Amino acid sequence: MDYAFAADEDTGAVVIVRNGRIVAERYADDRGPDDQATSWSVAKSFTSALVGAALDDGLIDSLDQSMADFIPAWRDTDKAAITLRHTMTLRTALEVLDGGEFYDGADQLQMSLDRALTGTPGEQTYDYSNADVMLAGEVVRAATGMSAEAYLETRIGATISFSGDWWTDSAGHVMTYCCLDATPRDFARFGLLFARRGQWNGHAVLSNDWFTTSTEPAYNDEYGFYWWPGGGVGFVAIGLHGQIIGIYPDADLVATRFSRYTRVGDGRPVRKGGNYHGTNEPASFEVAAFLDQVYAAIEG
Repeated sequence: MDYAFAADEDTGAVVIVRNGRIVAERYADDRGPDDQATSWSVAKSFTSALVGAALDDGLIDSLDQSMADFIPAWRDTDKAAITLRHTMTLRTALEVLDGGEFYDGADQLQMSLDRALTGTPGEQTYDYSNADVMLAGEVVRAATGMSAEAYLETRIGATISFSGDWWTDSAGHVMTYCCLDATPRDFARFGLLFARRGQWNGHAVLSNDWFTTSTEPAYNDEYGFYWWPGGGVGFVAIGLHGQIIGIYPDADLVATRFSRYTRVGDGRPVRKGGNYHGTNEPASFEVAAFLDQVYAAIEG
């Protein structure tokens, strides 16, 4: 806690869950348990879970299914060679379009769809691409008939008591690569679902097959399926400015840290006009250093 809340780190909340219980929790002086944090790219791991849920529900046939099955405009084009697996491992070979230009875009889904193919899908190492994760969100929508936010609420949130606001671009498309707002305890609930390998109170919210498939790259110190490595014994959802959900199933441990967050603008979770996310870059906070200290504390 001292490390996370050191001066100039701008930490808003830390919640640590062990064996299903909150064992440590602290908030900034101007924040509390009912105040929302924001995910930034932590939301990518939620999108991964939704793809897994749709696979479990039989709404998606296979990770090796062509993306053209979900994006009709790509049929009979070179982009039909892109599979869902390529999208989930960020090996689409589509032009990388990120940063402020993308975040400020009015129709971020269309921007993602219109990118040029710059190579052969699957042949390159991953290119960290927010636009690829927007495509995964479109797969969820096409397969389920619901937006990613609605599918999260009904398919996962209703069971684990997770509630949040997922931002959209001004065209109404859920920004599935970022920008999910929820309380730190709600984010910890999502972490606990994965610490329990997709199980919740005896109910399989996600299959063990999906848990294994989606986390295996991280266990092997590679980024894939929108999870980061967690030092060989776990995996981590990471967002800009040190937003994290660290998950260690063998220790039944979840460690979260979120910035002090301000929703700037008119209060609506729509990326339009003056509406945007307000978090500050911490002075020296490092994800690995924080998680190493948490893990060492519970091991001690």
